[in-house]
Amino acid sequence: MTLRDTLRNLSEEEFNRFVESVRTQYKRKHLTIYEEANYLNGIIEYHGKHFDLRERYIDDLDTIKKEDVQELFDDLFINEKRLLEIHLVASKHAQE
Repeated sequence: MTLRDTLRNLSEEEFNRFVESVRTQYKRKHLTIYEEANYLNGIIEYHGKHFDLRERYIDDLDTIKKEDVQELFDDLFINEKRLLEIHLVASKHAQE
């Protein structure tokens, strides 16, 4: 069974459990000052000082539907052509 099939066969109950799992992750408080500093630095660097980003993501979870996720998956991995490049370097060569 492919990931696409798994998404298609996902029940509403299972989907809602996944959504609640993501919500729990976003609501989790930072465990250390270092973790919080890294989070805030990332917001400043990449999101233009939107310090309410977590709350906005949590609010967005209320509007997401299973069909939205399925459509996004198809757009990203099925409908659009993508190129994946993998570069491998032997550990001995990397030292040189």
